[in-house]
Amino acid sequence: MKYTAFKALLIIAAVTLCFPRSVNGQNLDQVDLRVRNSLENHYKRYPQEKLFVHSDACVYASGQTIWYKAYAMAYGKPSALSSVAYVLLADSAGNMLVKNKLPIKNGRAFGNIDIPDSLRSGWYQLIGFTAWTMNFGEEGAFHQKIYIQNLSEKDISLHVSATGNYHIVFYPEGGDPVEGSLCNFAFKATDANGRPVNVTGDVLNDEKKAIGTITTLHDGMGAFEIEGRAGHQNIALVIFPDGSVQTVTLPDFKKQGLVLKVNPLLPGNLEVRITCGANKAGYQNVVLAAFQDNGTFNTYPLHLSEGVNLVNIKKNDFSTGILRLTLFSEQGIPEAERITFINNNDQLKLSLKADSLSLGPRTKSGFTLKSLSANGKNVSGNFSVSVVDSDAINEDEAADNIASYFLMSSELQGKVYHPAYYFKNNSDTLQRQLDLVMLTNGWRHFRWDKDTTILKNPVEKSQFIAGRIMGYNEQLNRKNPLRVKLMVQNQDSTKYFAYVEPDSAGRFIIRDYDRAGRASILMQTVNKKDRSGKFKVSLYSTYADSLQVACYSPLDSITDYTRPVTQLFMAKSQRERQQKLVLEGRLLKTVNIRERKLTPIDELIKDHVKRLETNNAESFDLISYPMPTIDILDYLNGRVPGLRITKDPKNGIIFTYHGQNVLIHSGDVQPVFYIDEAPVGLDDALEVPMQEIALIRFVPPPVWFAPLNGGAIGAILIYTKNSNDDRLAIPGYKRFDSYIFNGYTITREFAVPDYSKPQTKTTTDNRTTLYWNHDLNTRRGEAKFSFYNSDNTKHFRIIIQGMDAEGRIGYLEQVY
Repeated sequence: MKYTAFKALLIIAAVTLCFPRSVNGQNLDQVDLRVRNSLENHYKRYPQEKLFVHSDACVYASGQTIWYKAYAMAYGKPSALSSVAYVLLADSAGNMLVKNKLPIKNGRAFGNIDIPDSLRSGWYQLIGFTAWTMNFGEEGAFHQKIYIQNLSEKDISLHVSATGNYHIVFYPEGGDPVEGSLCNFAFKATDANGRPVNVTGDVLNDEKKAIGTITTLHDGMGAFEIEGRAGHQNIALVIFPDGSVQTVTLPDFKKQGLVLKVNPLLPGNLEVRITCGANKAGYQNVVLAAFQDNGTFNTYPLHLSEGVNLVNIKKNDFSTGILRLTLFSEQGIPEAERITFINNNDQLKLSLKADSLSLGPRTKSGFTLKSLSANGKNVSGNFSVSVVDSDAINEDEAADNIASYFLMSSELQGKVYHPAYYFKNNSDTLQRQLDLVMLTNGWRHFRWDKDTTILKNPVEKSQFIAGRIMGYNEQLNRKNPLRVKLMVQNQDSTKYFAYVEPDSAGRFIIRDYDRAGRASILMQTVNKKDRSGKFKVSLYSTYADSLQVACYSPLDSITDYTRPVTQLFMAKSQRERQQKLVLEGRLLKTVNIRERKLTPIDELIKDHVKRLETNNAESFDLISYPMPTIDILDYLNGRVPGLRITKDPKNGIIFTYHGQNVLIHSGDVQPVFYIDEAPVGLDDALEVPMQEIALIRFVPPPVWFAPLNGGAIGAILIYTKNSNDDRLAIPGYKRFDSYIFNGYTITREFAVPDYSKPQTKTTTDNRTTLYWNHDLNTRRGEAKFSFYNSDNTKHFRIIIQGMDAEGRIGYLEQVY
């Protein structure tokens, strides 16, 4: 979880403020005990939960679908803390556009977002969080930038040039430079768009003598060592890429204090150097605290001598990830802090083998994924897989992967450019570069205030319905006790009916209401004779309700630099959109349409049809004209021109459409059935009672949204009754208190085309996302998957990420 400069050190602030102001060295154990107790209490009270979102791509066109999977971690393992996740699509200013609420199971959740056609071209963001993470501020949320191109916009700018207005910041290692010690300064230089730039320069003392050299080592970062004196000013003369020069005043040196340096490159040990000056009064006895977000911590009481003191900390005492080191004086005052990265090389090792590889049009490729532990043993894990056209969609260098986010970015301030770069290998060069990130993005100055963190949001373990009887008084109602009569109509047409007993204050709750979609809730108070009471029933608002008006932070300026829209992506997306419009019957010549009043069937279509819109469907209203005694096939038979349905005892069900027969049980392509726009099989469709159906639509082939364009028969869409349909059927419904409950977001599976069977090629396959799987499990260390190529993809990029039950992370990216 990201921390601001203030919140980073609130972990032990409240306790250290209670330390006595005068403690001699003999009481160092007491200081050590209080630091340990403070850390232990913090991690019990404020467990750090993190959420990462893996999406299928980083670039989309209007009308396409974002497929994603969310991973939640707490205490370094798949989170068992929260059971509800939120994923939002927001614009660059942080305004919420789409909200998904999802159940978390085993630290995982998945979903999809259909991008509205109305969105303008530009940068957007996926924001992921739980209610618990938002207790610590909006910086606790995951942010991923994505670019969306509106295909209706003609003026497409593919690149924005970098500009001047350069910026550089200097960071003293450990917090403050101290007189009499060689102090390390790191720096980070960026342009106006947040991109790193190379700089050179010199460091001058107040006598204008050069005492240090500035040279960029990696991505705008570098470091130098200088000595200085308290009360004397040092400046940096920095030369930027355009030749401009800036004069920057460096932080002042303190007269006395401690200098903390860390060497993270030694094998096995972390070398900590603590320099104590000649004026060491009050700094001889210190406690070094080392702690991590997963709750791992240790403390080291130290007696310092004048000069450099070396402390070796075993790396395997801690987990792979960021380690915070804080020095406390014998008065319990924090004197220096440094964060560093520990890499124990203990994460999952993933490998991918191509069992069959073909880049021809509509050909099939198969792969085997292997997941191993660091010592080479097979490991069972859960992963998400994305395969995209790598020529159409470029790699997003500014994006996190699951390793870089969970192990690094989630705990740093500001934006790290190309964070995934630091996890490509374990070379010494890369580790030195990673340490520069720790010295810059990980730096913070000390500010110790009382811990004022207020836990506004509880840990969400489930969905629930809770409320109270307004004006309820248990004593006045003892002779005629009241209860709540509650009726719920879920979006999937299931119903829930119950009598709920209130407590003495008139409050009630229904726990673990694990339903998806919008539900209509009708409630009234009744007495023991089931007669309606006079009291109003009100529902409590939930965390999800507050998201309707929540405000989120804008994207940082780094996203304004380049727009990753390739000409190939534009061409493929335009062709895909053109085909979709034709198949939907929406691409017609211009005609004048007179305004007309909507008929009942129009109102029904408007209320039920969400995504699968089409203008060439035969629609049937079962609200105005109910048919409860026959099944759906008998109902459709004879009502759709050209469609004939025969129930043959020997051959099963035979569909005939304009003379083309398809024998369902012979293995040939069958009509595609949908229930509330989710694809289902024929057996599932036949199980829906006719009294639960509001609308039936038959769409003849070709069907733009169906696999294989609906085959030879087409698609049959069944829409079940919703709250608007059923509420009118309840006698006296106006006497009930009515509410809408927003359950979990209804999700669907990624549609995978099957080109293994002969078919008539009617359209071109222009997909940019070739395959998405949110639930690939390596059982005993191995899993297989396969997919079909599009008609024109020449290279594809496979990205696999996930974790095992112990929280060990795996990431793999490969281009073919």
